[in-house]
Amino acid sequence: MGAGTVLDEATARMAIVSGARFVVSPSFNENTAKECNLYAIPYMPGCFSPTEIQSALTYGADVVKIFPGSIAGKGIISEIHGPFPYVNVMPSGGVSLGNMHEWFASGAYVVGVGGGLVGPAKNDDYKAVLHNAQAFHNEFQSIIYANSAATRKVPVKA
Repeated sequence: MGAGTVLDEATARMAIVSGARFVVSPSFNENTAKECNLYAIPYMPGCFSPTEIQSALTYGADVVKIFPGSIAGKGIISEIHGPFPYVNVMPSGGVSLGNMHEWFASGAYVVGVGGGLVGPAKNDDYKAVLHNAQAFHNEFQSIIYANSAATRKVPVKA
């Protein structure tokens, strides 16, 4: 379990002492990065420009969040990997069950899912949230299996 939409160092600290195992932010913040590094908690700031990405990496970001992914498009990952070939990219915003595999095929390290996962909670429909979580988990597992099967040297029977 982690914390999302963390805007500052104080919120990061509260999340960390409450047990967050990672911190996601909509933007890069030096002090938040330092706080996460101090406690060895992965930090995933939102970045949209090469300057922001380089700053995030300089301050030890483990993953760079691209938000909104729907505006940037899947091609943004290969463009980022040009100057930053080793950066782990997490698109967020616009990731769905229907296109999640495309994001991973485009080089995403992980994906961020918001409304498609927890949207029904607005209407107190937590069973639907649980159903969505299971559906996203199943889709992720099928993507992982397909990718590992494609790289195996021994043929896999279906």
